[in-house]
Amino acid sequence: MEMVVRNSRLYLEKKRFEKSTGMSQVYKNFVKLKKVLGLVNIPRRIECFDISNLKDTFPVGSMSVALDGKLLTDDYRYFKIKTVASQDDCKMMGEIVSRRLRYLEEKEIKKGNSFYEKPDLIIIDGGKAQFNTASKIISDRQIQGVGIISIAKKEETIFCRKYPDGIKLDLSDNCMRVLIKVRDEAHRFAVNYHRRLRGRSMTDSLLDGIKGIGEKKKKYIFENVSSIEELKSKTIKDLMNIKGLNYKDAT
Repeated sequence: MEMVVRNSRLYLEKKRFEKSTGMSQVYKNFVKLKKVLGLVNIPRRIECFDISNLKDTFPVGSMSVALDGKLLTDDYRYFKIKTVASQDDCKMMGEIVSRRLRYLEEKEIKKGNSFYEKPDLIIIDGGKAQFNTASKIISDRQIQGVGIISIAKKEETIFCRKYPDGIKLDLSDNCMRVLIKVRDEAHRFAVNYHRRLRGRSMTDSLLDGIKGIGEKKKKYIFENVSSIEELKSKTIKDLMNIKGLNYKDAT
């Protein structure tokens, strides 16, 4: 009887998936991934987390998202690290995963917010230590129905509850391609955000020495310029086209 119920549930999941996506092959890939890694659900919605920092300066985190194998860029999110002062990737990862999962417990969060949706699978960009940190947070918060793995760079080793010491999948496998794609997106997103913050800080320091440029004008400049190099490349005419700046400011 238990087997009948299980098969019926899997069949209904399959039909719902095929109806909503029209991708029976994608479904088969995710069913395979669920089985191989011992996941709790078919990983339709995948969220991946990464950390970017350089010598403790502007440490940030990111979240990339994929649904049915397709990237959902509108659901991507940045995190400024708030509670970790040292260069400790595990603690930083723990912070951003905790902050993300907290939204699953919020009753006021509105549908449509990227944090409203519950992930079927969380990917951590990191190794065994990062996996253990994030896995403990999920367990401590008693969050059900969310699988978790980590993918270590270079060798692309996967750590999960079924394989705590790691497993390597065929890199040409479609399932692995999806996981790596989402992981790489989180890394790209985090690095870009880190660069923006670092560039803004340097630009901010440069503007501090210019008479007549206050916080309001800085705001207008940052809305149009993302780095010192870009600011220096602007002509006087370009700068005067920025809201709030006059000829004196531009020169």
